[in-house]
Amino acid sequence: MNPAAPVTSARTGPPYRRPMPAPRMPRVALVAVLLITVQLVVRVVLAFGGYFYWDDLILVGRAGTGGLLSPSYLFDDHDGHVMPGAFLVAGAIIRVAPLVWTGPAISLVVLQLLESLALLRALYVISSWRPVLLIPLTFALFTPLAVPGFAWWAAALNSLPMLAALAWVCADAILLVRTGNHRYAVTGVLVYLGGLLFFEKAAVIPFVSFAVAALQCHVRGDRSALATVWRAGVRLWTPSLALTVGWVALYLAVVDQRRWSSDLSMTWDLPGWC
Repeated sequence: MNPAAPVTSARTGPPYRRPMPAPRMPRVALVAVLLITVQLVVRVVLAFGGYFYWDDLILVGRAGTGGLLSPSYLFDDHDGHVMPGAFLVAGAIIRVAPLVWTGPAISLVVLQLLESLALLRALYVISSWRPVLLIPLTFALFTPLAVPGFAWWAAALNSLPMLAALAWVCADAILLVRTGNHRYAVTGVLVYLGGLLFFEKAAVIPFVSFAVAALQCHVRGDRSALATVWRAGVRLWTPSLALTVGWVALYLAVVDQRRWSSDLSMTWDLPGWC
């Protein structure tokens, strides 16, 4: 007995095949996107309801004192901070519309979106689309502790890029150790540099990323997690440490160190112990 012939189309001729259904987005991912959307709505209200405050006006004033790409402007000592990326973004916005809050407000929302997506990526790399992912994500998105640093433009230009870079590099470190793919080392170093350009305190990123990757390996049962993470991620750790040393040298060359007091008795009195 001959098998039945495949069903063919009169117009095209080849056998008919039912199209594969499109993959569905996991429910946890949908909830995560919804949470980020709600958070952005709240942040839009906060951002557009604010205005320039304190250091914001210093950024506005300095934006008109020199060329946007001049080293003297980008690497100015801003109260002990080296933040060429923040100066570049602020200067570009202020040159378009000086003392108009719309530009800074938009930048706040965009930076917050980037930070939230970087965090979601890191949590996905750590836990996949398990419901437990929503617990730290919800806390990070809606904690009131993050509001002051967001509503203050000058502070947000420092903190939001640093937090986005921290989350991204943590994910890259885990993926590099897990897969050995060299591109995660490249993107990790580049994103780390981007974080440094906005805030010198981003120098903690390699150390936090190493700790997170090592903890991930330890949880998975690797008893020599520190050695494993160092060997598997050496293409990320070595250039990151070199970049950190170089940035520290740049910081010391740019920042006026006379602001640092060597009066030990005064330093001892600061916490109110005496």
